[in-house]
Amino acid sequence: MKRVLAIAPLVLLVAACASRPHPVASVYVPPPQPERPRPVTPPPSGPRVVAPARVNSAGPLKTAQVSAYMDNQERDFRHALHRYQVVIARRGDTMVVNALNSAVFDGAQISRGGSDMLTTLAILLRRYDHSAINVAGYTDTAGDAGQNQQVSQKRARLVADKLAKEGVAQARLSAQGFGETGLRIRTAEDKNEPRNRRIEIRITPTPMG
Repeated sequence: MKRVLAIAPLVLLVAACASRPHPVASVYVPPPQPERPRPVTPPPSGPRVVAPARVNSAGPLKTAQVSAYMDNQERDFRHALHRYQVVIARRGDTMVVNALNSAVFDGAQISRGGSDMLTTLAILLRRYDHSAINVAGYTDTAGDAGQNQQVSQKRARLVADKLAKEGVAQARLSAQGFGETGLRIRTAEDKNEPRNRRIEIRITPTPMG
């Protein structure tokens, strides 16, 4: 009996030790580091210049081929430009593309619609590349005659520069302002007439012998 009583405290001590939770070793976790910003490459400065796509030439032009050459050119011009506000006139072997200023310009600059039309025209001129291109600007009689002359010259130059930017060779291009001379609709002096404010692009074949 005494032996049993002596063992009892030992059993209770072992049970108490077994019920205590064992200490867990702590693990160091470093705090999250802030993400470093990635360097950003700045875009190139200045406007992005896109070279015009290559256009195949309609081929060499001999004097005996001029009439057929211009027939094909007129057909392609009418087909490609019919959706724009232009009038195409054929005078012998010369072709003229007429456009009112309202169809080409927005104030003193070429409009979006005018830009689209001139881009299409430039593609055609690059295909039919045996021709000289004269851009003529006209105004009505409203306002000062000298100022009208300057305005017509500036607008003709803007159109020629746009065609050159779209790949038409500079050597083929010329620009001239006629102010209030060469009126399409005869009017009195100082008369506002939108049909007289226009651009005429004259295309003349240049055969090689």
